[in-house]
Amino acid sequence: MLNLLRNAVDATPERDGNIQMGTRVQTGAGDASVVEISVEDNGCGIAAELVDRIYEPFFTTKRDGTGLGLALVQRAVEEHRGSIRCESLPGKGTVFRLVIPCAPPASAAPRSLPMD
Repeated sequence: MLNLLRNAVDATPERDGNIQMGTRVQTGAGDASVVEISVEDNGCGIAAELVDRIYEPFFTTKRDGTGLGLALVQRAVEEHRGSIRCESLPGKGTVFRLVIPCAPPASAAPRSLPMD
């Protein structure tokens, strides 16, 4: 989350910058629920031809960037069996949406571990 927020801060105008975070839980069939986390800014946006490259390690549009922030975000999200999506309009802003499965609800009765 910190990488997404830092990028949003870097992209937004100093005086009129606006960054919003949101969460929502979507319940699916059975116990299949996901949480969606969004980070939205009204910054400079990302050119359409660059959006497909933003998760590549070492790809950056920043003068002093390493190009690792979004690659690490994508990897962490995927390790949690989730997905990340970017929606951006140059000059208007960017929204990143992370969708991560929720843990299944704990059963009412505690499970015991097998003893050797």
